[in-house]
Amino acid sequence: MLSIKLALRLARHWMDAWQAARQPQSSFDDAWYRIESRYARAAQIRQRLDFALERRLAVSTQRLSTDLRYHLGELAHLLGSLREVLTKGNRAGAPLAGWLADVRQLEDEFEGVEVKWKEKVVRVVTEPITLGDVELGPFAIDFHWDRLGSAKGVHCFEVHALEPNPAQGRDDVVHPHVLKTDVCAGDAAMPLQRALEEGRFPEAFLMLRAVLTTYNAGSPYVRLEQWSGVPCSDCGRRVRDDDRYSCEACDNDSCDHCAGSCARCMSSRCSSCLSECDLCQSSCCSGCLETVDDDRRICTRCFASCEECGRRVPNDELTDSLCPDCVPEEELENDDVLIKIAIGEG
Repeated sequence: MLSIKLALRLARHWMDAWQAARQPQSSFDDAWYRIESRYARAAQIRQRLDFALERRLAVSTQRLSTDLRYHLGELAHLLGSLREVLTKGNRAGAPLAGWLADVRQLEDEFEGVEVKWKEKVVRVVTEPITLGDVELGPFAIDFHWDRLGSAKGVHCFEVHALEPNPAQGRDDVVHPHVLKTDVCAGDAAMPLQRALEEGRFPEAFLMLRAVLTTYNAGSPYVRLEQWSGVPCSDCGRRVRDDDRYSCEACDNDSCDHCAGSCARCMSSRCSSCLSECDLCQSSCCSGCLETVDDDRRICTRCFASCEECGRRVPNDELTDSLCPDCVPEEELENDDVLIKIAIGEG
């Protein structure tokens, strides 16, 4: 725990930084206008929600319900803030003792509070965090109080992994919601910003800890189920080792949706190592395709031997099991006549 002298010093820095960053108080008329605008938006969404409910549009109903809850929550916050301004005022006149209480509250919530005076940073450390079956270790949460006023909300913080266990192949992702030292706070972003604007610093720390100890499957940089996996060379989706397919030609890794195989030899191949046979359109590897005189790529199964001379030629070049060199000339002439008739020249 910080000594009373250092705790008071930190409280003073917090108070000064917050007061310097405060925006001018909105007028009563401006606050009332924002409430009316938010209410009008919520009313519009309510009408659209009624329409979706009547027609049983499940996806639209779910999305609109989420939007309506958000706007109602914001409306409640605006009303609460206006009521607080009218009845209690705000923290602008709070004594230093109130800020000192915040410092002590932060120490109660976390085992230790470290202050880096030159960097103007307060650091707390979380307990070791495990999400699913992935052990991520403890994290340091750094609050840069000198960023107040110049950076918004979560950007006043940095998060550092103290015992990094990054996603395989992504050293910059040490947590599903942390890229390098930046946190994607998701739904907590706006409440965290409001907490800083209102000088509730310990609450902002607790919100960030909640983000770090909770997994949101809707917005991770890397999904937990792919944490130990490698990216698919085709679609980029990360896959675990037991769901990974390796191309036998180039060693690229593919997921089960993108992995392919040669239709002839059945060897595993990625999409870039497969080509279509110009006759049967089967996907084949380069070893099972041959280039013929007209630059077509033909697979091995689309060749046959001439019964007369034994020469291998593409199936579509055989006439009665004979290659063009062995077909009697009269048959070739008949074929030419039939071709001309078919194209309207006969």
